[in-house]
Amino acid sequence: MTTAPVHRTVAGQGVRLAVAERGLEHETAIVMIHGWPDTKALWNPIADHLAADYHVVTYDVRGAGESGHPTERDAYRIEVLVEDLAAIIDATSTGPVHLVGHDWGAVQGWEAAGIDFGGRLASFTSISGPSLDHSGYAIRAQLRGGPRALVALADQVMRFGYILTFATPVPRRIRRSGPTSRINRSARRFLARALQLVEHHPPDPDHPAPAVAWDAAHGTQMYLANILRRLRYPNERATDVPVQIIEATRDPVVRKLSIDASEPWVANLRRRHLPGGHWMVRSHPTEIAAWIAEFVKFTSGGHQSTELCDTRVDGHLPRRA
Repeated sequence: MTTAPVHRTVAGQGVRLAVAERGLEHETAIVMIHGWPDTKALWNPIADHLAADYHVVTYDVRGAGESGHPTERDAYRIEVLVEDLAAIIDATSTGPVHLVGHDWGAVQGWEAAGIDFGGRLASFTSISGPSLDHSGYAIRAQLRGGPRALVALADQVMRFGYILTFATPVPRRIRRSGPTSRINRSARRFLARALQLVEHHPPDPDHPAPAVAWDAAHGTQMYLANILRRLRYPNERATDVPVQIIEATRDPVVRKLSIDASEPWVANLRRRHLPGGHWMVRSHPTEIAAWIAEFVKFTSGGHQSTELCDTRVDGHLPRRA
């Protein structure tokens, strides 16, 4: 089912945020946050599945799509990104929402779930995105572990090696080139082809976004503003918000170590596995939409299926480093 979205803008922290809403306003709200280097269009197939029963809200995070593109690094600190999320929720819902995040959208979701967020969250589904704070504590534990722990840590660190390029002048030059530059068009063609080969899904006119290189260059600021700071000085981010982790078993970047890091911090956790790659939200929209809907129904007071019950993971807070 395809439901035409209604578009509007919401005032974030110093930027205008482009929002798309589907479904009926009075239905339970699901807010979905995309990652890097995507836009809200990432969610179109899943949002279309859910819109028949829910009020589905997607938006372009700052630095992406039709939202504002700040240039200063501090404008991309996770605290600011979560303030944007609060503004979106307050503008589109009259009660707690069910949050879904992919990649950096999941990183933001973990932050919102782990702080005093004013009772805005009814549940959180995390897809292919770790908590920076949980990962910070996990790294400390891995460094104290034996050879196997160090090998697992080294594997995850190497898979994030691409982040080193973000500190070079290249992103700055792309930001200055504009969204319709030659380098942007070339990058889009390359990424579209790469995604078809790696993620095994057909061509999609909405993904990657038309200005993907320009958006990606702005989005690098999220990495530079947050990763080292939070990994070195992690905050305690335990949460009572019901959480569902959907793990991509073939994700070449976000490995099991990063996902495992959150288990001890979540009091009410479900964990599911899907044989997909990092962008499985594009390759497996039907399955993921069904899992989101099942979790939303359960956390809204509905029946828990045997399958969902079997995914339960008991949390236990780790000893502090």
